[in-house]
Amino acid sequence: REIDAGDRFAFGRAGPSRVVEANMKVIDVLEIYATQIEADGRSRHTIGQARRHVGLLARFVGDRSIAELGPEDVARFLVSAMAMRTSGGRVKRPGSMNALRSSVRCFFAFAVAAGFTTIDPARLVRRARSPAPEPRGLNDGELERLVAALATASTAAERRDRALFMTMLGTGIRLGSAVALDVRDLDLEA
Repeated sequence: REIDAGDRFAFGRAGPSRVVEANMKVIDVLEIYATQIEADGRSRHTIGQARRHVGLLARFVGDRSIAELGPEDVARFLVSAMAMRTSGGRVKRPGSMNALRSSVRCFFAFAVAAGFTTIDPARLVRRARSPAPEPRGLNDGELERLVAALATASTAAERRDRALFMTMLGTGIRLGSAVALDVRDLDLEA
């Protein structure tokens, strides 16, 4: 919504601030927030994600005003099936849940800064610790392209690098171990 002549402002030590309408809903503030993050130069993907995530929260809290929400409401939302499951019913991955938590935290930080609520109901929300993703190996096509690119080695440095890569690919040793190899480590009889 745009600020117009009908908006009321209060003046304090920090300057003018909006007098919050008592019945502002999350969905109403979401529209203002989306405009603000667009003005801040966020990508359309970020804006779309904020709309989806905060839109879920708006559906969860229904017609309650944003000013009456507290940390317990946000916590109930985050553990609800609406937040924890995809539209297909699968449990969301930890990274997806962290994205949802971040969207909710940023939304409420904006709502407090813009004067739509006096407390931040998401102030207790923290990102979950999630394990690092498993390392992914090269698939057959990627391996073939790498070996083909290495086959064009012509200088001594390129041939050395090719030997290093082929050793790592053939044995599975890590880069640090491969670089630490010495010619004396080679036992042709064994």
